[in-house]
Amino acid sequence: MSKNPNQPEHILVNFDEKNLTIASINIGGLNKNIAYLNQLVMQNSVVCVQETWAECKNDLDNSIYITGKKIIYKHAIRRSKVGRASGGLAFIDENLVFKQKFYSDRIGELTIGNLTILNIYLTFNDGSARSKEEFQNDLIFLQEILKRNANKRNTIIIGDFNADPIKNNFHSEELNKFLFSNNLILNDVYSPQQVDFTFYSKHKNGKEIKSWIDHCATEVNNDSISNVKILKSKNNLGDHNAISLLYKCNFENEIPKHAEKEKIRKINWNNSNEVSCDRQRLEKNLLKLYTELDKLKRENDKGKLKLAITKFLNEISYVFIDSLKKTQNELKNRKKGHKKKVKLKSWWDKTIQKLHGEVVHYYIIYRDSNFAQNKKKDYLEAKRIFRERKRYNIKLKRDKNFKKIDNLFRLNKTEFWKKIKSMSRDTKEVDIEVDQLEKEYIKLFKEGNKTDKSDAAICKARVDDFVDKFRNMNFDVNLESNELVELIKNLPSGKSSG
Repeated sequence: MSKNPNQPEHILVNFDEKNLTIASINIGGLNKNIAYLNQLVMQNSVVCVQETWAECKNDLDNSIYITGKKIIYKHAIRRSKVGRASGGLAFIDENLVFKQKFYSDRIGELTIGNLTILNIYLTFNDGSARSKEEFQNDLIFLQEILKRNANKRNTIIIGDFNADPIKNNFHSEELNKFLFSNNLILNDVYSPQQVDFTFYSKHKNGKEIKSWIDHCATEVNNDSISNVKILKSKNNLGDHNAISLLYKCNFENEIPKHAEKEKIRKINWNNSNEVSCDRQRLEKNLLKLYTELDKLKRENDKGKLKLAITKFLNEISYVFIDSLKKTQNELKNRKKGHKKKVKLKSWWDKTIQKLHGEVVHYYIIYRDSNFAQNKKKDYLEAKRIFRERKRYNIKLKRDKNFKKIDNLFRLNKTEFWKKIKSMSRDTKEVDIEVDQLEKEYIKLFKEGNKTDKSDAAICKARVDDFVDKFRNMNFDVNLESNELVELIKNLPSGKSSG
């Protein structure tokens, strides 16, 4: 039977629950290669993605239009005020039961049963001392993770290693040392492949650059890993080829389990109110796409037009799915009578609410003025008044008597003034003379605290005898002030008065 030339390259694969198909790709930016990324997501149980350049989860949600998938990500880092963010890792899986952790913006971990997948994007080799140091640090970090998981789980390290083991440079030498010291092997290198590179770039001068820098590393003689392939596809518009493998679960407790799905409140399409609610939300979201449609009409370049159409179709798909989910959640909460209860602070009142509104108002003015100094004063003054009132309210909350008086003032001013007058008539007075108080205070620093009079008398008699006996004798002794201080400090309790 001949192959239909119009049939798409990717097909939906039915997975065996005892096997996991895992893929990895350095996407080089989501917008650059959305169609091929969705193809990988459709064909594999888990997809590890490097260089998403995504600063928030919405960027990933808008790019994946395959339903039933879960996205775990580490956002890209913006290292400069200008230009795009760099890096970014992501795991896209079939909503399996797992644990995830990102150790840094270059190393992520996904644990499914007894399997640990390390998604890595190691430091690029630009020849500088800094890149060499960072690459070494990445490998040291990986080694610590491997030691922690030793003899506990099967570990797969997959992603962009940014090192070609065949080449003779610093990164390659360090990678080979790391593999040897941890008893690891690059499965993709030792498996038969159709191509001998994972990265391809063509410069403007026509020079082609090929290197094998994307890998899959596991322990030597790991029988659970098979069918490790470098995927060469016409649909891949990026610089990196993807890598895929098959992981065979050896025990029943390793079989990946799907997370229990929460019951969804479906829309009753015969109910006009529910249909109207969904339609209004959908129309509101579709209005935002009209600007994209105008851009498509003005685009003449076929290559750019293909990418723009793919993106536009993805956004339409996302709008329909998002509107449906939000409507379902709204109906579900409405049925339960779910109401969000805002828990306010005990010191929050109408006055604080008004002052807070003024702070927000002056901040917006300050921000819109490009943070001008004259507007900053108004903002800081509003903030000061707000904090002053906050402190007053907190004090009021803590002081019960003050709180009673304040409540009287608010509720019944007549009773309030009666209470104030009764307090003013209080006859209690301080009957201690100020001079006497001063003398008592000075005594604290001049007179000693003699707890036992008999001991004090004995000590005094001993000192007087010593003075009478040696009154006319000269002692040739040098006393250092430091020694005296140390002696006084080390005197036991009861040996010095005062």
